[in-house]
Amino acid sequence: MKRRDFLQKSSAAGLLMSVMPVFDLSADNPVFSSTNSLSEASKAKLKEVLRWMKTAQWDAFFKEELGLDIDFSGNELDQLTKVIPNIEAKLSYNNPSNERNRGFEDFAGNKLIEPGRPAMSLLYHVLASPRVKSEKVSEYPPLMHIDALEDYIYDYVDVSNLPAKRKSNLYLAVLAYEYRPAFKVPPYKPKNRDKLECAQLVFSRCGIARTGSYEANYDQKNRCFTNMPTISTGTSPDQTEKLKKGIAETPARYGLFLVELNHLGKSAEKLLNQNKGERRNLRRRKFISPIKKITASADLSIEFGEYHLNDKLKRLADYQYKSQSIKLNQPNYDLNRSPFTRISAKNDQGQEIGRLHQTDFELIKLERLNATADVNQQGSSVLLHSVKAPLVREATSNGSRIAFEVPKKWGKKDKEVKKRHANRRYAALKLPNPEGNEVTNFIISHGLSYKSRTLTGFKSPKIAPLFANIKYQVVDNEMKHIDGISHPGKQFDQFINKGGYDAQLFEDSICDGSVSAKVEVTASEKGKFDWLPTEVLPAFSIVTAPDFFPFVDSNEIRSAYFRQNDHLNVDEDFLEGGTLNLSRIRQPGNPYLLDPFSKKPAFENNWKSDESYDTVTAIVSRKDEQLQEENNDFVYGFKKDFKTTSYLPDTATGVFYPGWDITYAAKDTNIYFSPFALGSPFAEDMKLCAAGNGMWPVTSPDAARTYHASLESFVNYKGLRKVFLPATTIPLLDDEIGIHKKAPHVAFNGQKPSFGWDGEQGPYLEMRQDKPFVNYTDIERADYLENFRQVDIGFDMSKLRELESSELVMRMDTQRLCIKAIDHKKVWKTGLWLVAAEKVDWGSSTKIHCLPQHELFSSINAKQPQNPAITGPGYLYVFVDSIREKGAETGVLDKEDEDQKRRIVGCNEIYVCQVTSEGLSYVKLPIGSNPTKSSVDWKYKKARDLMS
Repeated sequence: MKRRDFLQKSSAAGLLMSVMPVFDLSADNPVFSSTNSLSEASKAKLKEVLRWMKTAQWDAFFKEELGLDIDFSGNELDQLTKVIPNIEAKLSYNNPSNERNRGFEDFAGNKLIEPGRPAMSLLYHVLASPRVKSEKVSEYPPLMHIDALEDYIYDYVDVSNLPAKRKSNLYLAVLAYEYRPAFKVPPYKPKNRDKLECAQLVFSRCGIARTGSYEANYDQKNRCFTNMPTISTGTSPDQTEKLKKGIAETPARYGLFLVELNHLGKSAEKLLNQNKGERRNLRRRKFISPIKKITASADLSIEFGEYHLNDKLKRLADYQYKSQSIKLNQPNYDLNRSPFTRISAKNDQGQEIGRLHQTDFELIKLERLNATADVNQQGSSVLLHSVKAPLVREATSNGSRIAFEVPKKWGKKDKEVKKRHANRRYAALKLPNPEGNEVTNFIISHGLSYKSRTLTGFKSPKIAPLFANIKYQVVDNEMKHIDGISHPGKQFDQFINKGGYDAQLFEDSICDGSVSAKVEVTASEKGKFDWLPTEVLPAFSIVTAPDFFPFVDSNEIRSAYFRQNDHLNVDEDFLEGGTLNLSRIRQPGNPYLLDPFSKKPAFENNWKSDESYDTVTAIVSRKDEQLQEENNDFVYGFKKDFKTTSYLPDTATGVFYPGWDITYAAKDTNIYFSPFALGSPFAEDMKLCAAGNGMWPVTSPDAARTYHASLESFVNYKGLRKVFLPATTIPLLDDEIGIHKKAPHVAFNGQKPSFGWDGEQGPYLEMRQDKPFVNYTDIERADYLENFRQVDIGFDMSKLRELESSELVMRMDTQRLCIKAIDHKKVWKTGLWLVAAEKVDWGSSTKIHCLPQHELFSSINAKQPQNPAITGPGYLYVFVDSIREKGAETGVLDKEDEDQKRRIVGCNEIYVCQVTSEGLSYVKLPIGSNPTKSSVDWKYKKARDLMS
């Protein structure tokens, strides 16, 4: 059976949840209206889209590249729903050698418009798929035209004749949604990616917007938002460079849909959750099944509204645990007002809703697509933005700084320590949950269940921000930075640990909320909409930190698609956490959030009244389940040949210690999602998360190698210190983490000093009295908040923004080969320190920048491949076993460092590796002897032998 013939006869209404098929809705499916019965609004919107397509020369694209002569006047709309003759030949989807029409291999329809099904409509695929590109067109579609086309296609769906039993299970739901190429449609299969998949719309009751200091930038060519600020024509080179380093806020898109709630049934047992505790009541849970997008027209109006809560500073101010409490510098602050509590409650016209809105700093903007007064052109979806602002801000009240008295560091005599709690983490204040079960959690995750990667569940709900920056002292309303310059030598540690001073509080725009909608029908048309449910299920909105890897997600890090060995469990590379994503976790939204229109709690926190209460982060999509079984001859070598971002939960983090995107808290005994427990401000959390070996690879850059020797082992027993010391898992290269002005790159090899993505500078090798040392940044003295505040440093998004999964996977795989060959261990167990990492193309003119000019290094001739098999793209890695004797684990402060934040530590062993995906050559440097070229013993190992 031909591919598209099969699809037309198939109901194509199966549903996917996260990474698996759920159920079939083929029985009693909605019928489709005729073109004449569609609303005038949807027809007017379509005609505007067609006019734009002609102006943007998409008519030439269809005619010359697809052989389709389309009437773009909008006068013959009925013709759009007719089958296109011989469409397989026109699209050439089954011809791998055809380069002209790439982008249609994953299109499954045979009409320009397939009623009720955007993914099966060629017009929609052309406009919405990031894979469809052409030099013939002058412009790619703005989002409002994609929205308008959806309105027209969904307007065909007529649900008025559904059986009464089924109507009783219908709801209105605000959903975040996006159109994805087949490669990104769940279930995301780690193997056999050559099997047929179709581009589809995917939906969730949860959307994720991200903060930024510049306004949103929609990349029309790639059909996505990018966090790079808009660069206008004529912008100066200096300003262009500044903008590339900057961070644009990225919104999430929401629409109002008619949905059913359905049970999974027996297939729930196949759910790929990693946390056993989350499998409770699986057969009882309900998930959304989208049927129809609700579109605005003259007969039906839609008003969207948002309610968002930012109470991180209130939670911090309320914190108390025995001897530790937060004492503010003024006792009369109103914790229910700004800046301690901020509430945003506005509709899509920017109007405050009721008396809910309560903030003196605007957090959220709800933007209606094509927000015109003409209902025939008005969009039917909204963008939820975080209002552009500095990533962190000083908390003030009536012109005075808000500060708190820093508690002293708990010592051995403190009762809290006997419970294995600590109130410091790398010179940050830690606010532990007294019932946190930290020791139990560690034993479960790192001992009993490590091989199965079973996490500890949700045994440590947060009660306040887990960390707070305490490096800014406030005296007489003036703020002074506490660093190694103002407090030299041991004075820095003594001052931080003693406490007793007032530390400045900072705030950020991270919050969570709900997005709801209100529908009104004209009195004369109420009978026409008697099927319309009255209850609206709000969407759970997460407004969180920037995504430093916008083109990377955990599904791709885990997938065998990018690697030769498809049997790897890459989660075993991580000391903590792994590649679990948010869409696979079953917890409800914050119960303290309100629906802006009903004023009632937006999210239930138990089973009593809502069996879908904890499925808000699930991902669903339509799917043709029988296609592969009945059409097995259709396969294609589909590759990921596009770059696009996402605002849905399957590309967000799902490990919470405390997390990067969001974490969890508890109301009574009920766990719920909330971001208030992320660090205060979030820049403090960024450092601690990134230093913990990038245990959340979805968005967290891995900074473990920047701070390696100053990191604390999770186990203090001497023989296990290195085993439980965070090691780099996803290596970042030297130029990405920053190059110090005294590094070999600068001193000997012509590179310029630079700051890394986080404003820090990475480790480097240096010789002192003919002995090798590693010079590196001490994590306690590093301060991301200070970096961000310094105009000439800042965060540099350009360092990581363009990286893709294929690159990061290759780095992980090649490092794994090196550690296996040298240390004979898994990545998470190694004590080796990746001190230098450069990307190279191995050949006769290879340049290496990271090695000092000294006979110890020149004797090994690292620039030349040491085996004929070392050729093509690869890396030069330098691993060090640093001296970590008791009392000298972190080395000593570098007295020559003008910032007094760097240390030096000696080397027991140094290994230099020339590595590609096929294998590696490596050598152990003869430290302590007189090296000669003849004494160098390079060894070669094949990748397949190491990983078999």
